[in-house]
Amino acid sequence: RAAAAPPAPREISEKISARLGELRDLTGAKNYPAALSLIDRLFAQAAADSYDTFVLSQVQAQIYLTQDRPALALTPLETSLRLADAHPFLDPKPRLDLVYLLAQVCAQLAGETNDPAAQRDRLGQAYAYVRRWLAETSSPTAEAQLFAASVLYNRAQAAVPPDRAQFAAALTEAEKGLALAAHPDEQFYVLMLASLQQLGDFARAADILELLVAQHPDRSTYWQQLSGTYLNLAAAAKDNRAVRHQQFRALVTIEDAQRQNFLTAPSDQFNLAGLYFNLGQYGRVIALLEPGLTGPLGDKRDAWELLIRACQQLQQDAHALAVLERAVVRFPDDSRFVPALREMRQSVARPSP
Repeated sequence: RAAAAPPAPREISEKISARLGELRDLTGAKNYPAALSLIDRLFAQAAADSYDTFVLSQVQAQIYLTQDRPALALTPLETSLRLADAHPFLDPKPRLDLVYLLAQVCAQLAGETNDPAAQRDRLGQAYAYVRRWLAETSSPTAEAQLFAASVLYNRAQAAVPPDRAQFAAALTEAEKGLALAAHPDEQFYVLMLASLQQLGDFARAADILELLVAQHPDRSTYWQQLSGTYLNLAAAAKDNRAVRHQQFRALVTIEDAQRQNFLTAPSDQFNLAGLYFNLGQYGRVIALLEPGLTGPLGDKRDAWELLIRACQQLQQDAHALAVLERAVVRFPDDSRFVPALREMRQSVARPSP
């Protein structure tokens, strides 16, 4: 009496087996409403913990998935897995396939809801299933690791506030996947980059972006993110040497991007000129800005001011005065340029001691 009950047999009962031919005919004819109605009637005749219920749940879930109704497929899939875990209804490989399918369905349902709490719950289920798959399989794949990392990243992003611990966990899952792929998918690096940005680790983010621009020099987004990352690192640096180092890296990035015909907007030219100015390359500032002031860059007052300052740094007072006069014509009401022009004219006219 104390002994465990024997496992449920891996065979279908006669009363259910007698109707399976009819069920096969209905599904073969794609008469899914009639097939689902028959399954509901057969469930009523099947024991809850039986192989009958397992088989009927499998067929019901497959019909719902064929109809693209994953929300309805979830319950019979969960029933199938619960029975397969409790009884030897499935061999290890197909049981793991069922686990992975459940992970995919939960992730799909998470993407279809606008309720943040429901989304987090579904993503939590998806991660639990894919993590189980990774733990139990003898052949973990880079694809599954990327799936796990993506689920964690999306769950961290859905939290209010965003969950830093899960961003870090997503990063770890992605790093595991890199070791499983001879040629890692680009999405690994994209997900790692996004996680590092969420964690505020811009130094490591820059390393990932350097790799991405090397592999995909035709992607303008990566160039833009890389230059912006170096500018952020320069702004956050604590000493002048570190500031100049990051500014130099930003400068090189913009020039490399321009050789690919990216980062050529007036704002990019101004940023490049500003970097050259900070690094003491005033001649380069003049060469970059002066031609652009006759075009779209001419509407940017800061560009005129930077050009004037570069001329002054090189002690080209007459050149600076000429630029300032043009600036006053362009911006006659500017409160900076008009007084500066008056003062500079007096300075240039004043004889040297």
